[in-house]
Amino acid sequence: MAETNLEADMDLTARRPLQGVNVLELQGMGPVPFCAMMLADLGANIIRIDKKGAPPAVVPDNPVVNRGRRSIIIDLKSDRGQTVFQRLINTSHVLLEGYRPGVTEKLGLGPDICHALNPRLVYARLTGWGQTGRRAHQAGHDINYIAATGALHAIGETGPVVPLNIVGDYAGGAALALAGIMAALLNVEKGAHGQIVDSAMAEGVSYLLSFQYGLLACNAWEDQRAANMLDGSHPLYRTYECLCGKHMAVGALEPRFANQLFDRLEAHDLKALDLHDPHSLDVIRRRLEQIFLLKDRDTWAGLLEAGDCCATPVLSLLEARDDPGLADRGTFRHRHGLHEPAPSPRYSFQPADIAPAPRSGQHTRDILLELGYEASMIDTLLHSGTVSGELHE
Repeated sequence: MAETNLEADMDLTARRPLQGVNVLELQGMGPVPFCAMMLADLGANIIRIDKKGAPPAVVPDNPVVNRGRRSIIIDLKSDRGQTVFQRLINTSHVLLEGYRPGVTEKLGLGPDICHALNPRLVYARLTGWGQTGRRAHQAGHDINYIAATGALHAIGETGPVVPLNIVGDYAGGAALALAGIMAALLNVEKGAHGQIVDSAMAEGVSYLLSFQYGLLACNAWEDQRAANMLDGSHPLYRTYECLCGKHMAVGALEPRFANQLFDRLEAHDLKALDLHDPHSLDVIRRRLEQIFLLKDRDTWAGLLEAGDCCATPVLSLLEARDDPGLADRGTFRHRHGLHEPAPSPRYSFQPADIAPAPRSGQHTRDILLELGYEASMIDTLLHSGTVSGELHE
C-alpha cells in the first residue's frame, strides 16, 4: 500500500505499528474476529470475506468486536469468486482463518496456493485443537479446550466453575495468535517466506498454565481445586459476601497488605497469627466471613480501597463501565453510540479512529474498484452472485 506524503512525514514514534498492513479475514466466530479487532486497533487495514448465504450465528453480530474492518461477500466456490480472492491475496500481508483443518485447502484457499501467489503472506490459522493430532477435526468451544487442558478442573470449590470464554477463546486463542502474527510479520521483514501461524486454543491455554506447571514441578501446587494459594481457597485470596449480598475481593497475601487489611477491618488481633499455619488461616477465614457480613459492599469499598490492602469491590459489567477508578484512564470509551473497552495496552501513539462494525457486504463495490475491476464487471459479478453487496454504495 503506497504511503501518502503526510504518512511518510509522520513521526515514527507516533505512528501506529500496523499502518499499511493489509489483513484478509475469513469470516469466523470467537477468537478470529477478536484477533482481527486487535489488528485493526493497531492500525491494520482489515477486509473480511463474508460467506454467501451463511447460516445465523449462535450469537448475534457483535458491534464492538466487529469494528474496524470492511466487508465483502464472495462465493468462494465459484471460479470468478476464486479470481477475486486471488487478487485480494496478492495485496494482503496476512490471512486470518479459523476453519477446521483442511477446509481452506478444499476451497482452493490453502497456504500452498496462497504462498504461490504471495510468498510474503502470513497465513494465520486459529483453531481449537490445531492443524494436527487426533482431535484436530473435532468440533469444540472454549469450555472444551479449557476442560482438556486442566484449566477448568482447577477453577471452583466443589465442582468445576465455568468462567467466561475469555480464557480459551481470547487469551489462549486470539491474544496468542496476535503475538504469532506479529512475530511472523517481523520474520517476513527479515526475508522469510511462506510463514504459517498454527495457533491452537488448547495449546494456548496450556501455555498460559506454565506458572501452575512450574509450581507442580516444585511440589508447590496440589492437582485439585480449592487447595492452593491462588485458586480461592486461601483466606487472603478469595471473595467475601457482604451484607447486601454483593462481594468484596481480597488479595492481601503479603504480610504488609494483610496487616493493613486487618487494621482497617478493626481485627487487630489477626496480625499476631502465622500466615503459614493452616489453623491460623482457618481462623482468619471465619473471622473475615463474619466481618464482611456486617456492612454492604460499597461501604466496605469506601473503607478499604483508600488503603494499601488489596481489597476491591466485585463489580458487574455495567458497574465496571461506570467505575471512577477505571474512568481515570479512559478504560471505557463511547464511540458510534456504543460503550466499549478502549484498546489495550497503551502506546506512545494514539489509538486508531476506526470505523464501526460493517454490514455484511457493505464494501463489496469499493473493494472491487480498489482491485482494479471496471464498474461494468462489478455489476456483472454482483448480478451473477459471484459477489454480493449493495449495487450502488
